[in-house]
Amino acid sequence: MKCLLLMVLAVAAIAQDVPDATGWSTAKWGMTLEQAKEAVPGSRGPVRIEKDYGLLVRLEASPVKLGPYSATARLEFQPDRDYLSAVSVKIADEVPRASAYESLRQALIEKYGKPTSDDSTSDRNSFGSLSVTKTVQWRLRSSTIVLTWSDYGGIGYVSVRYSERKADTTL
Repeated sequence: MKCLLLMVLAVAAIAQDVPDATGWSTAKWGMTLEQAKEAVPGSRGPVRIEKDYGLLVRLEASPVKLGPYSATARLEFQPDRDYLSAVSVKIADEVPRASAYESLRQALIEKYGKPTSDDSTSDRNSFGSLSVTKTVQWRLRSSTIVLTWSDYGGIGYVSVRYSERKADTTL
């Protein structure tokens, strides 16, 4: 019993050392549209509303900085209420994708520790074009962060998506 208690205390102490993200930059989960506009300088909106992962993109900010890179941030709200739930940040197209991905990956590892998952897939189509997708994910207490590099024959993107993490209700 004492051993179990010591293990629980050790895990709790380790969990407290891992940084958390309660939003992106100065935007925090749960903000209203007006609060998010005030929190993110240069944001404009409401923009043409479009769905992304079931959420509604209602604000955009460009240019923003993601590390040393110029990017566009899209702030996403719940469809049924005025509640910020996610921010997708896409690196500018002129930035070299491979080096941006590796640089951001290292920066996120330094800030949030070892990723929860790290996946890479590649496939060649019948014309010989190579498609590559790399995805790294961190599951923190309040947020999930996903870094993605997608490239298809020289066309692609690098993005980081910060989203509010709901409590796990499954075993």
